[in-house]
Amino acid sequence: MNRNDEFKALTRALEEEAPSLNASLRKAERRRARKRYMIRPLIGLAAVFAVFVALVNLSTPVASALSRIPVLTDLVRAVRFSPSLEAAVQNDYVQLDGQSQTKNGVTVTVEYLIVDDQQLHVFYRLETEEPDRISTIPSVILEPDVSFYGVSNLSQESEGDLMHAAVFMTQTPEYLTFRLQVMDCDDPDLELVRFDFPLHVDTTMIAPAKTRVLDQPVELSGQRFTLKQLEIYPTHITLHLEEDADNTAWLDQLHFYFETEDGKQFSAGSSGLISQGEDNTDSALTYYAESPYFYEADSFKLVVFGAKLRDKSVWIPLDLETGESETTFPGYSFAGRKIEGNQSVVSFLVETDSIFGDHAWPISFYDKAGRSLNTNGESMYHDDQTHVETYYLDTTDRIVYMKPIFTDRWQPETPLVYTIH
Repeated sequence: MNRNDEFKALTRALEEEAPSLNASLRKAERRRARKRYMIRPLIGLAAVFAVFVALVNLSTPVASALSRIPVLTDLVRAVRFSPSLEAAVQNDYVQLDGQSQTKNGVTVTVEYLIVDDQQLHVFYRLETEEPDRISTIPSVILEPDVSFYGVSNLSQESEGDLMHAAVFMTQTPEYLTFRLQVMDCDDPDLELVRFDFPLHVDTTMIAPAKTRVLDQPVELSGQRFTLKQLEIYPTHITLHLEEDADNTAWLDQLHFYFETEDGKQFSAGSSGLISQGEDNTDSALTYYAESPYFYEADSFKLVVFGAKLRDKSVWIPLDLETGESETTFPGYSFAGRKIEGNQSVVSFLVETDSIFGDHAWPISFYDKAGRSLNTNGESMYHDDQTHVETYYLDTTDRIVYMKPIFTDRWQPETPLVYTIH
């Protein structure tokens, strides 16, 4: 049976009773046993998944119908997380776990893992009689020689739904512990129960990274950088840059995406992780994006359409009583200061960045000796054009010094396009 025949068969199955669909699933499961789970899309179970993904994304009735079938409920939700994870599921690039624990009336079951050399995605289910009362904090326990960047909680707490945590590491180990803290929504510091799951990652199933050396010079608003290398993983792309020592500005953020030959785009950012700082520089020189790993193509494009940079010499004095400053900062206006004990609570009205996305980036504050004053901060939606950013500063002094995240919002007349083979 070719792919077109399989598409028609699955479409007919969706229109019939559950037994027919279950028969198609059993057929797919037999294919899955062949272990041809990667490298080429649309082989084995991937053929069924590819049709399934298309049906889910293009047909609301089909998605609704599939949602009522327990076997497919997880996939209906999982394929919508990102193009990278969608392709991983299509290619059967999933490890099963199945561990379950029950404590204090809460049951947590780890269902699936999607793993590459630098990311671990844990999909789990939480069941409790009081789902509206709780929130979750996922984390991992690693051996001392394994460093990691952090954990993203990508879940919406909902009774019985498949939940998702992403772990970012320098190298995924074979053994680690996934920890889930269940917290009281009314008292965020109150831990109701804690679960520790020992995970064994089948490292033989981890697909190797594909490395592309670029060594491509690029000039961003007069500042010189080099696009050094790409590392293409099943769950993400890592893009490495180098900066010229004579640059007068730091690179805060590069705005880019990848595009395949058929026009499919893979945006910057991977499960909440956008960029990574480097030692001995204030520039962000490592970036993450969705990945075309499973797409067969002779080449794809890196498209750079903007950047944010910060002048190395800029320190902005700010009068916390009047809001006056020697220098204006694009997009920020002073909204007020109030003193609470030994702290100043400072607020700014921030214009929404309509070109580069809805990001309200923080500002760093210092005293005249260069000591950092930041203790906490938050950003809240105000309206379609603005956010309100609030900072808690460890000082009651009238004059502080700001170190802005960016001073130059750069956009080329036409995007810079680099072909990657």
